[in-house]
Amino acid sequence: MACLVSNPINNLAGENFELSQLPADVCLVCMPYCDPEKPSLALGLLQAVLIEGGIEARSIYANLLFCEEIGVELYERNHHRDPRLPLAEWSFSPTAFPEFRPDENRFVSEIHARLGEVRQQSLEECKDELRFIRQIAERFTARLAEQILKLNPRIVGCTSSLSQRVPSLALLRKIREINPDVITMMGGADCETVMGRATHQHFPWVDFVVSGEGEDLILPLAKRIFEYGRQVPLEALPEGVFAPLHRQFGYQSAKQNGNVGLPRAVATSFDHQITPVYQDYFETLRSLPTLGRIVRPSLPIQASRGCWHGKCKFCGLNAPLIPYRSRPVESVLAELEELSRRYGVEHFEFLDNILDMRCFNDLIPELISRGAPYKLFYEIRSNMSKKQCEMMRQAGIVWCQPGIESLHSEALKTLSKGVTAWQNIQTLKWCRQFGMRTIWAILKDFPDDRDDWYQEMAELVPLLTHLYPPAGVFSVEYQRNSHYFGQSADYSLKFTSIPLHALIYPLSPNAISDLSYSFEDEFYASTINDPRMAILFDRPGVRNLGRAVFQWCVAFISQNPPVLSMKVSDKEIMVRDTRPIAVAPCFCLDGIQRELYLACDQAGKETQVREIFRDKGFSSSDVDTAIQNLLDNKLLLRIDQRLLALAVEEPYLEYIPREEFPWGYISGEPKSMLGQPIEFMKSHIKDVADKGLLDRRYLPLDC
Repeated sequence: MACLVSNPINNLAGENFELSQLPADVCLVCMPYCDPEKPSLALGLLQAVLIEGGIEARSIYANLLFCEEIGVELYERNHHRDPRLPLAEWSFSPTAFPEFRPDENRFVSEIHARLGEVRQQSLEECKDELRFIRQIAERFTARLAEQILKLNPRIVGCTSSLSQRVPSLALLRKIREINPDVITMMGGADCETVMGRATHQHFPWVDFVVSGEGEDLILPLAKRIFEYGRQVPLEALPEGVFAPLHRQFGYQSAKQNGNVGLPRAVATSFDHQITPVYQDYFETLRSLPTLGRIVRPSLPIQASRGCWHGKCKFCGLNAPLIPYRSRPVESVLAELEELSRRYGVEHFEFLDNILDMRCFNDLIPELISRGAPYKLFYEIRSNMSKKQCEMMRQAGIVWCQPGIESLHSEALKTLSKGVTAWQNIQTLKWCRQFGMRTIWAILKDFPDDRDDWYQEMAELVPLLTHLYPPAGVFSVEYQRNSHYFGQSADYSLKFTSIPLHALIYPLSPNAISDLSYSFEDEFYASTINDPRMAILFDRPGVRNLGRAVFQWCVAFISQNPPVLSMKVSDKEIMVRDTRPIAVAPCFCLDGIQRELYLACDQAGKETQVREIFRDKGFSSSDVDTAIQNLLDNKLLLRIDQRLLALAVEEPYLEYIPREEFPWGYISGEPKSMLGQPIEFMKSHIKDVADKGLLDRRYLPLDC
């Protein structure tokens, strides 16, 4: 693959893009590296509220413009999902902090050590590419600021989530330099509570920072800014807003839901949420010669906020100040219909953290009755019944993210998942039955885990290769607001911010920590990065699981992925088995084996299954023999005191093509997360897999 900077890039340095010159009082900006395949729900909602309130507002999709500038492949290579590799922030750091001159070679060396082999890049090629992106980012930001200011805005605000903070700071700083009279604002997931206060404290060119949900406060805040400018009185500020006067008089605390801390706005209008406006996204996309041709967009939508489970120890998405609530089904259906009609889109990504189980009584049946007019993505619990999975697929949910995290019940208990391994496997089987693609992963390296759990999963994986594989085996990510973060002392954890952030922000370690959402455990980070220490903590179970998952993924993306299926008739079950572990290519199950296999289709408790067959007149020895034969032939799984029939009943629904991904799709050759061809991944990943270091960056997207 080598370095991409030698390839021609037609729109180098942002010389050619122009924003339409319709004036706007408020410009809302989506900076890189947000996904180009869909608009921003946050901007869509805020723009709709402002327009309804009589304020001219525009959404500027700078992420699309920048992606067009540098090309999809370079954009995706820098839009890295691993928070330990902050390539996106690095690319805009000199523009945001021109006075900061960190050790560039240290950053490049670290990136090359992590990615050089899989990208087939030399150290110099890696350095050239990263410098090239920085040069484009600097000129792009200057051009973008000039274009935005031509619209004569009174307020320019940026949404900031994940990798958008530094690009947003770069733009707002440039806006301030060119026209100090323009009010600047930031909001989004990166601005919640402590992170929002830190953003406001350390970057004085950002006037207002919004912590929490903005749709209720954006209109009154904008009107007060129009009235008072930067000097909005503190008593006139909506809850959750950090303002210039806070720098002078101090930051307020708040008490919500029994928790004392920094404020976070919660929208009370969610039940009757306004329909978001996405016209600016589609107009921008259509104007771009490359992206306009290759992007098949989707639309984000929300039916609920928060999480009704809210107990997973590693998850920081649902802080104590985020109450769980759902919208009325009529509102959700009306929004789906209106957005589809308005923009001609039938692919929707539900951004809910978890499917509201009440949807099986209203939303899902209604979508079924309407003929499943949309292709949908949803995050779900991993304990779904066969009927529930069937209903989801009938309703148009073709891709889902079950919160699986592990295939070992002790690991799941340790993580407080509230499910067991048999339920996770059963959900994967039902998803295969009804043709729902899945996104899931296996977590490792969390407190109190044991290597023998990973070894047991490594031995289990070959039985499951006919089901949808995980994206990989990942070290747990320690997130702000998670149980692990709040109770770190209970687990002997000592957190530090991502080390490379010290080369991005010109701030003290404590300040960078306040800005951070993701953290590392100091002890683990020091051992894993030191070969002399890492060998003392070598874990063969983790290594074997990584190897097994890799083989699962490769088998899945092959021309003939493994099958374990059954045709059921009145007298027998014909089983077809093409898994690598198959004892034979086909089996005929009749008599007690047929009845027992059907009885285990929904993973009954072994004691109950045995009791049922004793009541039917079968001897214990006959039942023992039948069970053992099915186990020996790898058709049955004994797990969690249950017996689970692994075969998927025919006819089963095929998976939809990847091109129909409800998150949106960019056409072209199927590629990995890094843009590498799948064939490259197959041939160059084995060494990494053997070391138990499988990660998303090494795996084909179809895995």
